[in-house]
Amino acid sequence: MFPLRSPLYASVLAAVLFFFGLTSSAQAVPLTSLLKPGTFIDSGLLRFDEFSYENHGDMDAPELVDVEVMGGVDTDHGILIRGNFLDLGGDRTPSSASISYRVTLLDTEVKSAIQGVGMAADFLLPGLGYADLNGSFLADFEGAKLEVLQISAHNFGSSPDARGRESNYLELPSNRRLNVVMDRVDAFSSSGFAADEAGVTLIEQTFTVVPEPQTAFLVGIGLFGLALAGSRR
Repeated sequence: MFPLRSPLYASVLAAVLFFFGLTSSAQAVPLTSLLKPGTFIDSGLLRFDEFSYENHGDMDAPELVDVEVMGGVDTDHGILIRGNFLDLGGDRTPSSASISYRVTLLDTEVKSAIQGVGMAADFLLPGLGYADLNGSFLADFEGAKLEVLQISAHNFGSSPDARGRESNYLELPSNRRLNVVMDRVDAFSSSGFAADEAGVTLIEQTFTVVPEPQTAFLVGIGLFGLALAGSRR
């Protein structure tokens, strides 16, 4: 038997984790790994899988895009998507990309639900141009309603060297699974100079997980009972 700290042990463990899916880690995972069937990445109580990606124009190829988990059991859960979702100046043609995945609430002792989603992005706009994200969120059950969340940034000369973060938040009906589609990651550098660029370097998506109403009610009754019992001592 090889020792637990040996390189061979680490290699075998890494192979096993990859075979059964990609577990949560502070390290970034290449998007190309998540595009393979049966792979996933976990963040707290959520599992992310069934990734797909398309890129057009100057947007990064999938092998240059990384996915990183964020959050924990007691915080918002989510993923960071890092890449150069950019349009380079010079050809007057916009660039675009689309990213999709499924997010599922893992079974826990206390039943919970996904009741909100936040989307933020780090925009890079040193020259004239714009960039925008359009995210759609669809619950994975019959009759579900499609919810849409948008964020954007632009620099048309009034704010030179425009760099910064934009964000938005969307409340959702209680869901245990969502299909997420960022069907429009658009960027356009309109300056005409090849050195200029416009786009996004980081996309952050967080999901608010809360106890389902009936679970919250039962927990509240339990806490009330404990407080009442303590007051009678």
